[in-house]
Amino acid sequence: MTAAVLDSAWLRRHPLPVHPEGTDKNSRGRVMLVGGSLTVPGGLLLTAEAAFRAGAGKVQLALPEPLAIRTGMAMPESGIFGLPTGPDGEIADCSPVADKLAPCDCLALGPAVGTTEAGGVILDSLLPHAGSAPVIIDAAAV
Repeated sequence: MTAAVLDSAWLRRHPLPVHPEGTDKNSRGRVMLVGGSLTVPGGLLLTAEAAFRAGAGKVQLALPEPLAIRTGMAMPESGIFGLPTGPDGEIADCSPVADKLAPCDCLALGPAVGTTEAGGVILDSLLPHAGSAPVIIDAAAV
C-alpha cells in the first residue's frame, strides 16, 4: 500500500459535497463527537473540521471540561459539552451527553483520547444510547 498525496490534484478528484439549493444546516445532518484529552487538546477540533468539510450541518463536541471554553472560542459554530475529567486528563464520565444522542445522525466516539481506558468509558456510556445512528469508533476506543 502506498500513501496518498493530499494535494490540489487529489482534492479535484475528490471534491467536497455541493449542497443543493434550499438546504440548510438542519437538513445536512447532526454529528456528535465525543473524545479529546488534556494531552491532545486540539485533536477533537480536527475531527470537527473534517465533519463540517464533509457536509455535516451541525457538529457537537463533548470533551473534557477544561477544554470546553477554549474549544468553543476556536469553533463557535459548534455545540460544546464539557465532560468530567479524571486526574489523567481523560474523560471520566459521559452520562451528561447520553440524552443528547437521539437527534444525532452520526456519532464519532474516541477521537483524540489518550488511553484505552478513556475509550472504554466513552463506549460503555454511549453505545447503549446510539440508537440506529452510524457510529465511528476511533483507534483508542477500539
